[in-house]
Amino acid sequence: RLSAMANRGRLPLLPPDPGTSVASYLGTSPAGARVFLDHQMACVGCALSDFDTLADAARAYGLSLAAFLDELTRAAGEAGATDRP
Repeated sequence: RLSAMANRGRLPLLPPDPGTSVASYLGTSPAGARVFLDHQMACVGCALSDFDTLADAARAYGLSLAAFLDELTRAAGEAGATDRP
């Protein structure tokens, strides 16, 4: 399985799709919650997380989208996540 090989260091992890809803992303990659909390983002558990995308969240909190996605990717890799949107 391709994603399983990525976690063994054979392939780089791909960043999440910026159009993915926050809730969907956190549902498949719960390790990403730490990134949101580290930036003092109220997205974890927010009622709008089903509708706001990762790009929306980065924009709302004044974060660079590329840097935010990179942090989420690193968090997922460190946690050993295998499937992300």
